Amino acid sequence: EKARDLAQNDYRYWANLAEMYALIPEKRDAARGVFQRAIELAEQQRTRDPGNVALLNRLANCYAYLNEPDRASALIEQALQTAPGDVQLRFGAAKVFSTIGSIPRGIEMLEQALRGGYSFEEALTSEPLEPLRIRPSAVPRRLPGTVTPVRFPSQSSFRPCIPAVW
Repeated sequence: EKARDLAQNDYRYWANLAEMYALIPEKRDAARGVFQRAIELAEQQRTRDPGNVALLNRLANCYAYLNEPDRASALIEQALQTAPGDVQLRFGAAKVFSTIGSIPRGIEMLEQALRGGYSFEEALTSEPLEPLRIRPSAVPRRLPGTVTPVRFPSQSSFRPCIPAVW
């Protein structure tokens, strides 16, 4: 909430606040309005800087959270065309595609991000990537080049796995 006071017209602060609200059960209802404010500000910024990949990524993420998959997908694809080698963008795209339910495309982007050196630990813990994590009952022990089950010793149950690229 301090971010809102510090940067009334910066879409990044509003998007950050909205994402945090979306993770807090008591704040989820408020998240929608905050995402809408982030989108409003980001769209204004986009008119001045239409090729800004970080802005397109963040805007796509906001639309994804608001369940607007067509807009989210179009924006993230535009960003991917603009910066095809950007590993951070690939990770952001994985989150967008995961959020809108485009699981195969999300896995593809996550694999590319990890191959490019993106943090495996972040991929394991990023909340928006949960739909990309596959439960062991859903797949054989190993699909070559696709998934590798991951077991965490501190937990008794089998944990989700993510695309294997290591």
